[in-house]
Amino acid sequence: MASLTNNYEALVEALALAITAPNDAMAQQCAEMAVQIAERGYMNADEVEKAKADALQQVRTTADNRISVNEDEGE
Repeated sequence: MASLTNNYEALVEALALAITAPNDAMAQQCAEMAVQIAERGYMNADEVEKAKADALQQVRTTADNRISVNEDEGE
């Protein structure tokens, strides 16, 4: 993970972690962090919606990369 430089990047990362968390408790924890980041970062609804879309894209890209690597390895 790259170093986070602003609240927006932190929000995207928290949302992505909430999506990929290994269990509901951790997902809830990450979601709560995302809410705190959005509130403390004084983000408007449009910024939060964009962060949600960016987090989903990040998760999809990571999943696609993992699938591609597994296919290349013959799995």
